[in-house]
Amino acid sequence: MAAPTFVSYGASVFNTPTTPKTVSISVNAGDRIVVMSKAEGIGGGSATNTAPTGGSETYSQGATLGTNSSHARAIAWTATAASTQSYSVSCVRPVTDTALWWGCEVWVWRDSDGFGAVGAPTVNSTSNSVTLTTTQANSALCIGSSDWNSADGASRTRRTINSSTGTERTYFRDSSHYAAYGQDYADCGSIGSVTGGYSAPGSQASAIIAVEVKGTAGGVVTPYGILIPPYRRRSR
Repeated sequence: MAAPTFVSYGASVFNTPTTPKTVSISVNAGDRIVVMSKAEGIGGGSATNTAPTGGSETYSQGATLGTNSSHARAIAWTATAASTQSYSVSCVRPVTDTALWWGCEVWVWRDSDGFGAVGAPTVNSTSNSVTLTTTQANSALCIGSSDWNSADGASRTRRTINSSTGTERTYFRDSSHYAAYGQDYADCGSIGSVTGGYSAPGSQASAIIAVEVKGTAGGVVTPYGILIPPYRRRSR
């Protein structure tokens, strides 16, 4: 198996209630897109599940967490780029309370067979970790989370998958609002159970979601995005 190719990561600000928020991306046809929105909670309102827009893509909801006033809010979406183009992914605030801070982030991956497992554990008071079982060897993993407790992550510790602590893309914290994290692992190794996210700090009330992005099962991807199957000798 070959791991997918990381193309880009972009994020909006996480310290305003402004909606919508946008992230600019450039994609080739067939690229895999992962979008995550995170808010400090739902406050005095309710959760909403409005899909992102941009590029005429079809976005599928992967998971949603956080529906009461004492938990953070997180939601994940995935899409496959229909054509080669550049555009802005537009996300709307995932809660109705107009005073709550929130933000969104977007990953783009190439050379991928599609999306696999999604991990979304029950929001809890101690962990900012997520466990799932990958469906293909050498998959990548995108992880986004928000912490309602806003625990201080100055000395945060990332968990290890396939001998790597991955790449942290976003860390934001305001002690009066929430903390937001974004990270990815480029290659999860063999098929099996993996645990990503953070082992510290503890005492969180995190909404955390992980999305598996598969690599390629075989063949060679040309510069034109065409997958050529492995060569097989013809029998005589």
